[in-house]
This record gives sequence, C-alpha cells and structure tokens, in this order.
Amino acid sequence: MAEARAKIKSVQEKHLDRLLARPNVTAVDINYRTKGGEKTDQLCLVIWVRRKRPESGIPAEEVLPREIDGVPVDVFEGEATLGNGVQWPNIAVNTGNKRRKV
Repeated sequence: MAEARAKIKSVQEKHLDRLLARPNVTAVDINYRTKGGEKTDQLCLVIWVRRKRPESGIPAEEVLPREIDGVPVDVFEGEATLGNGVQWPNIAVNTGNKRRKV
C-alpha cells in the first residue's frame, strides 16, 4: 500500500500544475476509487471538479484522463474545503492562480 501511495504521490506532484490549470478542477487528491457510490480498496488520483458533466458534453481538450502515467484517476464533484484543524496530507487545492498544498 505504501508503495502504491508513493507512486501516486509522485504522479500527483508531476502533473499538479497542469491539472489545476484546467477550468473546472478545484483540487487533486489521493484517495480510494469509488464505483457505484461505494468505496473500493483501489488507491487512485482523485481530481475534484466544480461540476461533473457527461463526457459527451465536455470539449475534448477539457476531458480528464482515466489514468495518468499508469495511475487510475477518479473524479469527485465539489469544492475541497478545510475546516479548523483539518489536515489533508495528499491534497492540493486551486486558489485562483496559485496552488496551495494543504
């Protein structure tokens, strides 16, 4: 598990700026993939978007990849927000034109 997380972390860091520059992306995280609303045991790169849309309704250049450098990608809808004292070691959020590691 630690080896998988390290690989995903490396991919996250390598592609973070490019992913956060996309218009609908709010954060990039490491978490477990969900299928049919159920959490699986597969770690993946999670890309948070403001609003999920069907792939057919998204311009080709804005479609998120299903995997990056061999790491599976899952897409979550919503804004990544933090409360007082919350620490998310694997997430970076889009704060306008700057990324902020939280």
